[in-house]
Amino acid sequence: MEGLLGEYEMLDEAFEDLGGISGSVTLDIGTGGGSLVSYLVRRKGLERVFAIDLFTGTLGLLRQKLSSEEMLKVIVIKADLRRLDFLRDCFFDLVTAYDTLSVVELFTPGGTKYVLNEVHRILKPEGFFVIIEHLPIDLVKPIDEAQKVGARSWDMHIGLNKARGESSGVEYTPQSLAEIIGSSGFEVSHWKELAATYLEEFSESLIPTEKIQRILDEKLRKKFFQEAERIYRDAKKYGMRSIPHHVVYATKPASPERRETVIPELTELYDTIRHRDILGY
Repeated sequence: MEGLLGEYEMLDEAFEDLGGISGSVTLDIGTGGGSLVSYLVRRKGLERVFAIDLFTGTLGLLRQKLSSEEMLKVIVIKADLRRLDFLRDCFFDLVTAYDTLSVVELFTPGGTKYVLNEVHRILKPEGFFVIIEHLPIDLVKPIDEAQKVGARSWDMHIGLNKARGESSGVEYTPQSLAEIIGSSGFEVSHWKELAATYLEEFSESLIPTEKIQRILDEKLRKKFFQEAERIYRDAKKYGMRSIPHHVVYATKPASPERRETVIPELTELYDTIRHRDILGY
């Protein structure tokens, strides 16, 4: 819970520029572990939040963060962000994405344009789109030993994916993120880097043992195991701090241009999903 409260402080900084959002019908895309949804319900007092993710474990993780009464304010949907045709046009006042766009290409290659098209469609004119992403790892300048551990852990995961010939997703700078959002029909008002970071919960179960074991090269596999052990040892000593994040603020224009969009067929969606274990079947 201590880590979650620290994360809330970072999210406070992200949402302070937005003003009052009470009463907003909100959609969080790529909810994952549910930190932002729990923040919107618990800290911002929202009464109606939709949470969408392909990950089958999102509901259970949200139940760990919210009470039964708070869960009544959340509608959890398991769906592919590239095709949200069950949601009405111009329905949401606010759409949020927290460390989501960076992994769209990891799990659904080529999917970013479809995701942004769907957000544009379901967001009301003058509705807000708030996108929070971590800084690229090569731009991180650790402020203490704990953040050095966090940066090394993140760097190890990127290295593991490269060693297995897999994508690690896309790391956005604030400028590159603002550019892609602006080119997708949104009006970007501004962006900022977030000063707040937080200590993350870390346990031995978070060491990517299975990923490392699947590396065929014995020397490389040994190297990753040694680095994982060092990270775990240092995390016990110093803690593990999150790497810095930035946030981009955008709106849908009051009179948006008509956008011709192509929605992928369901078979195409399934065939292009990587890491299908997240689907739960």
